Amino acid sequence: MNKLLSAALFLLLSTTLFAQQNRQGHHRQELTQVGFVLSADDDQPIPYATVIAKGTNNYTTTDDTGKFSINVYRSDTLVISFMGYHTAEVTTDINPLQIKLQPSAFTMGEVVVTALGIKRSPRELGSATEVLSNKQLNEGAPVNPLTGLTGRVAGLRVNMFDSKVDPNIQVVMRGSRSLTGDNSPMYVVDGVPVPNINRLNSNDIESVTVLKGANSAALYGSEGVNGALIITTKSGSGKGTINFKQTTTFSNVCLIPKAQTEFGQGIDGVYSPTEYASWGPSFDGTMKDFGTVLPNGTQPQVLYAAPNKDVRYDLFDTGLNMQNDLSFSKKTDNGSYFMSLQNVTIKGIIPNDKSSRNGIRFNTTQNFGKLRVASNLNYSYTSTETTPDGPWISMYKMPANFPLSEMKNWQDENSLGNPGNFFTTTVKNPYFLIDSYRNKSEQQLINGKVEFEYQFTSWLKAMYRLGLYSSTTQTRNTVARYDSKRSGASVQGSVADGSSNFRRLNGDFILIANKEFGKFRVSGILGQNFRDDYTKNVNLAASNLLFSDLFNQGSRIGNLGGTSRIARERQLAIYGEATVGYDNYLFVTVTGRNDWTSLLNPDNRSYFYPGVSGSFIFSDAISALKDAEVLSFGKIYTSYNKTGNINLTPYALALAYSQSGGFPYGDLVGFIPSSKNPNREIKPEFVRSFEIGTQLGFFNHRLNVDFAYVYSNSEGQIFAATSSAATGYTTTMVNLGELENNIWEFSIDGDIIRSRDIRWNVGVNYTYIDNKVKDLYGSGEAEEYNIFRQSYAIKGRAYPSLKVTDYARDPQGRIIVDAVTGLPSAAAAPTYKGTMVPPHQIGLQTSFRYKNLSIYADFDCRLGGWMYSELINAMIQAGTHPMTTEYGRKEFIIPNSVIAQTDAQGNTTYAPNTNIVAKGSDKSSYWNKYVAGYSVNYAVPSDYLKMRTLSIKYTLPDAAMRKIGFVKKITVGAEATNLFVIRHRDNDMGDPEYLYNNTAGYSSFRQVPPYRTFGFSINAIF
Repeated sequence: MNKLLSAALFLLLSTTLFAQQNRQGHHRQELTQVGFVLSADDDQPIPYATVIAKGTNNYTTTDDTGKFSINVYRSDTLVISFMGYHTAEVTTDINPLQIKLQPSAFTMGEVVVTALGIKRSPRELGSATEVLSNKQLNEGAPVNPLTGLTGRVAGLRVNMFDSKVDPNIQVVMRGSRSLTGDNSPMYVVDGVPVPNINRLNSNDIESVTVLKGANSAALYGSEGVNGALIITTKSGSGKGTINFKQTTTFSNVCLIPKAQTEFGQGIDGVYSPTEYASWGPSFDGTMKDFGTVLPNGTQPQVLYAAPNKDVRYDLFDTGLNMQNDLSFSKKTDNGSYFMSLQNVTIKGIIPNDKSSRNGIRFNTTQNFGKLRVASNLNYSYTSTETTPDGPWISMYKMPANFPLSEMKNWQDENSLGNPGNFFTTTVKNPYFLIDSYRNKSEQQLINGKVEFEYQFTSWLKAMYRLGLYSSTTQTRNTVARYDSKRSGASVQGSVADGSSNFRRLNGDFILIANKEFGKFRVSGILGQNFRDDYTKNVNLAASNLLFSDLFNQGSRIGNLGGTSRIARERQLAIYGEATVGYDNYLFVTVTGRNDWTSLLNPDNRSYFYPGVSGSFIFSDAISALKDAEVLSFGKIYTSYNKTGNINLTPYALALAYSQSGGFPYGDLVGFIPSSKNPNREIKPEFVRSFEIGTQLGFFNHRLNVDFAYVYSNSEGQIFAATSSAATGYTTTMVNLGELENNIWEFSIDGDIIRSRDIRWNVGVNYTYIDNKVKDLYGSGEAEEYNIFRQSYAIKGRAYPSLKVTDYARDPQGRIIVDAVTGLPSAAAAPTYKGTMVPPHQIGLQTSFRYKNLSIYADFDCRLGGWMYSELINAMIQAGTHPMTTEYGRKEFIIPNSVIAQTDAQGNTTYAPNTNIVAKGSDKSSYWNKYVAGYSVNYAVPSDYLKMRTLSIKYTLPDAAMRKIGFVKKITVGAEATNLFVIRHRDNDMGDPEYLYNNTAGYSSFRQVPPYRTFGFSINAIF
């Protein structure tokens, strides 16, 4: 207590002294204060930290080495702050100064990289913005930087497609704004928009600024309508630093749906050695024939009993992921350099699946007086080889006693796994599929920029930036020919070669002005942008190849197949932004942009959209709060924005013609028009967004709270509506439909313990998203639009909605069965279950540091959604799902069933069914028709809680480093992901996070099951 009182007294006296000195400032000595700002965690420089002379508008920022220089008076107080760190205050008594900032996961910082790569104070921003540092992003050692974002940002949802060596990832921010278009945020790397960042080296990233919604990304136009991820890569620092990092992780498959172990192969209780479906008799522990007689005359047999271990897990290998990163960084008087090399080698959980990536990056900045020249260049080469989805599709249909280990040597003509001997021709040997069906791809990617910035005056500068993103992908998909005398065992060989080329040029010319007028500060941006996208795709395919080991389109029977497509899209824009700030606590920003796009008809291709935002730092504006002990920071912000959105591909509004065999007749060549009316009057979708929120910091930012409410309305949805065939078209492109979002976001983080040697921080973020379809066709009636299979857009319902085929039910939800057969009947219409995107999203992160030991963990929770599984449907039909054994494969009364009874007056009542068994419910045909045939039986809530990351690291003491001499720092660590997943009690279908065909909540039998990883890392700095 005495220490606290002494500290409080000291601060009070210091503040009083500073105030007196400030009033007498014209008598004090002016000086140029130099200093360095470092991270207290690792002594690394913090670039772009804000250094402000307290009580004034005089401020500067640190350079890439953490160095700053500012003109102040001796004994002034400097306030140093940066996003992700606690604010520090120091006096100008020593020159140079060295300031170490303590990390804080969510502290409201003072400089963030915003739209167009321009650095701004978050004080000025009228919408929510979050920043993730390199350290936060790389917890768990992600290969794809997008996976490092999962659960860490309120309103941001990340989903994986499956567990292949190079999986696709879906990112959605603050709900969907388009029914059928792309709802992903835009990606900006060092100021240049790029299509994706899948190949970006996570270790090259300095920070990721998350601009949420269209309000923050207004200056980017249509691409920014879904928000933006602004990635800043590293620049040179220090006198010359070499950083080496090696990470090795191992992957093990998990969350495979359970399979029944009571019954084996056969049909309706009768064993069959050549039947794959598990509808045979119960396991009895005897030896039984398996398949047919082999060419050598022997009859294979297997033990008719389920093994103690689930044989399906034996199909999967232990995956291996090795990352090697080497970088060099240096800062000179007139510039900086950063170069990195990366090698990633991945061995998948499916045998023979593999991927490798090699990359190199070179960033440089040079100053020539008033001219600054910056350039970035990144090259990556990625090679991937996988098997399609066949092996897992086959495996989950196999009986529990399937002798998988005997299937590997399938090339042997006397092997059980040989297609000529395999026990069934309905499904194939998984190892035959692994070896015979191969997909290969090679991708080369180059992206970079060159940037010129000239400082005309102290308040005006111009910048020109030209960016390039170019990718070339070569693919080869092959199926090896296999000939067999056995009917149904032969496989026609095929080969398909593809080439995909994409090139984007993006240029910006920007004038930037910053000027002070007393207490007013005015800043403005005026810019022009062009973007040119070019795509060329070519595919050449041949089926029915002549040889098993020659994949050449010239070695075939029949005609060649192939396609070729060239597309080009251009966009021009002018934009502007003006910000007026008063006394560094009140800010108003106005934005405007006009686009011209080649995607639309010339009459509609020009469109304008404005925006306005404001922020108020009431903790600075209200004098009573300036020295408050509890509230250290308080901000209220709001914004409104209107943004155009075009969900069209090039030439979508042109009527396309294609050849059709036999048209007009015989071998004559003819063309027929598309059945879709392109409708050249299509206009952009317009998204109107409103946001209001607050940011609060307590106890010198030891506790931080963020809250935001967001509303968006998307009108004029572009999609293909069904039309009468009498018009000559079956669908017509329309500007109809309306989507609405109501979103609440809440984040809180704080240091539970904070001292020199110990720090324990906990952060929680919560998001509620109410994403609804307000209108579809404008008819005012009940309307729905099928997105994909069971996924719908339904007027008045959450988007997207799950609808399933269901049984006819009484008003209490009980199944109505026939009074004689006990069998159910289908409902008149599919049943609505709920949204396929969890409306409740929760993330929790915690970090603990004791001296040189640090522990980090994060958790991800999503609640309130529904999921649908194709896999369970197939397992029911194959008799491998536990559901099929609930009644011992005997006839049973359908649970919760009723029988309809109608009296003479026509009134219908429903009596509980207590004695009418479902006829034939002991047979496979019943389960195929009345259980697998109703998708309500494999739709469940998708709630889950997942421990996503656990990381433990130890940094060797400085004393040990001094003994080594040439090494500045060594950190060793252990990493793990997906350590546990708690799912809804009804969910035994897999990982609810996975999606298929860009459809959230949809689990396909084609997906490889999820895995958890364990590994270690070492990081050395020289």
